[in-house]
Amino acid sequence: MALKQNHLERRNHTYYFRYWIPKSLQPFFKKTHVRYSLNTNDYNIAILLLKRETFKFDTLINDLERLLMEIKNNKLILSDDDIENIVASRIKETQNKLDDSYFQIKNNQLSVHELDITMLSRSDYEHSDSYGSYEDFKDEQVVSFVKKYITSLKQNKRIPPSVFDFLKRTVKKNAVEPEPNQRPEWLDKLENHLALADDYALNRANAIQTDNRNFYIPAVIERCLSYIEEERTANTVRSPQIKTHWKTLFEKFREYKKNVKGTGDNTLYQDETCLDVVFSLVNKKYVENLTAKDCDTISTKIYYVPRGWKKMSASKHKKLTDMLLPEIGEKTMSTTTVKRYLRVFKEFLTYAQRKGYVSAALNVQIEIPVKDSRQSYDRFTRAELLKIFNPEYYPYPEDENFAYRYYIPLMALYSGARLNELCQLYCDDIKKENNIYYMIFTDERPDQHLKNKVSKRIVPIHPKIIEMGFLDYLLSVKSKRKQRVFYQLTYAQYNHYADKMSKWFGRYLESIGISGKRKVFHSFRHTVKPELRDANVGREYQNAICGWEGIDTGERVYGSNFPIEILYNEICKLQYPYLDENLKKIKARVPSPRQRLRMRLYGDKA
Repeated sequence: MALKQNHLERRNHTYYFRYWIPKSLQPFFKKTHVRYSLNTNDYNIAILLLKRETFKFDTLINDLERLLMEIKNNKLILSDDDIENIVASRIKETQNKLDDSYFQIKNNQLSVHELDITMLSRSDYEHSDSYGSYEDFKDEQVVSFVKKYITSLKQNKRIPPSVFDFLKRTVKKNAVEPEPNQRPEWLDKLENHLALADDYALNRANAIQTDNRNFYIPAVIERCLSYIEEERTANTVRSPQIKTHWKTLFEKFREYKKNVKGTGDNTLYQDETCLDVVFSLVNKKYVENLTAKDCDTISTKIYYVPRGWKKMSASKHKKLTDMLLPEIGEKTMSTTTVKRYLRVFKEFLTYAQRKGYVSAALNVQIEIPVKDSRQSYDRFTRAELLKIFNPEYYPYPEDENFAYRYYIPLMALYSGARLNELCQLYCDDIKKENNIYYMIFTDERPDQHLKNKVSKRIVPIHPKIIEMGFLDYLLSVKSKRKQRVFYQLTYAQYNHYADKMSKWFGRYLESIGISGKRKVFHSFRHTVKPELRDANVGREYQNAICGWEGIDTGERVYGSNFPIEILYNEICKLQYPYLDENLKKIKARVPSPRQRLRMRLYGDKA
């Protein structure tokens, strides 16, 4: 029986292609979906045609979404990315003016007003023909520039003419004009960012005259400058004689992901492993040598790579291409692993194209498997949580050499924090403000690592954790003059401080009858998410507590957008009433002399 495929349906023995259009783009198409016949009744042929048609429509949808603009009721709504694109366009415009007039500026032959590099300054208002107030003048200037920017989109060949016409008609209908008492939210933000662009232009003009380039550049302007630089680099044709080893380019890619995206060292280490496999599949070392055929080969052969191939003794003497298995099965890499490898390779190719190392858009040749509807890890069920926190065999806190086994699962259950975030806590990462204790998840120390920038946050300590004795334990750790909360854990290169705890928890789950690759410590995080949602905790508070990416994450640093009192009230909504009785018994337990002896002798193997 044929497997069900997305976008494929059968009617009267003939296969049809059906593609649902995203709601935000339906005004462009004037329909909710596209459907037409593939003119075949052969399933295998239909699958081949389906890939081609899906790729064609995915490309079209991606091109439309590049606009990052949404029009509702003939009113233009700009996202944060749209605003930064507009600001980048303005900065690029002023940069060109400064470059063209460099020597005249250097010799003081042009004034700032003559340069026309600002648009929202008081001087611009005084020299304008506006009869309104200064605030009205700034609104007019911003709206006028937005219209100019939308008109310039026509030069983008990726945008279909029908889409541009729709935008143009919208502008003609004054869709970007603010109505009285209905000032759009994006207008103030764009106005502030364009004012920062004005300041940057003035500082750059002054730097040309004085040769003093040490001036402050706001973060939003830094991002816009990086966009402009990437665009210029991507348009530069690299000499074909130059060959760049993929590991050399990866170092730049690493810095880009670390500084711009805030990617952690552990993830970057995994990325390098993925690329090592990918380039080994085509026996190539240099980025410029990659071809579209290589990308097709990688997309096909990677499914036959054996699990843990690097750990196999044969890998020391054989090439990866000689170790590929004859068929896909239990011994080959899982679809989830393949997906991760191909996603990393596709991102790497996109970066290489932007930087001018490859001229063709090779990333479109990479076919990533259809997204699995299942999560990578499952949440713990109620019955499983009752097993984990069973007073008969849950660890004791009295043995401080292994106290982390007692506290870390509790902290994960009542915070949603990642394992390494908890394992790497230092004593001074636990603070108190307004009688509320909280944890600081940070990567400020060399041995601290976070997954991304959003993971840097403040999380109040749930009262249940305090009730279970955490503050008493923390006091005992400080009395021993230990720096780290869970000082018993040692650092490892791959899993950092989480290595020892991760291995023990896996053994613990297996010992109580909870098995399967989808049930691991990270399942606590997947357990907390629906619990917060069901407790009516707002999405923005969920993101702040658990370090998930949200719309406003770029504006949040250490969760400081929310007072600690508000976050505390929200995290207190996280409750597991069915566990209360078990937790009371766990807290009230007193280990017998035999148990104390066993903890001392066999604690590390328990």
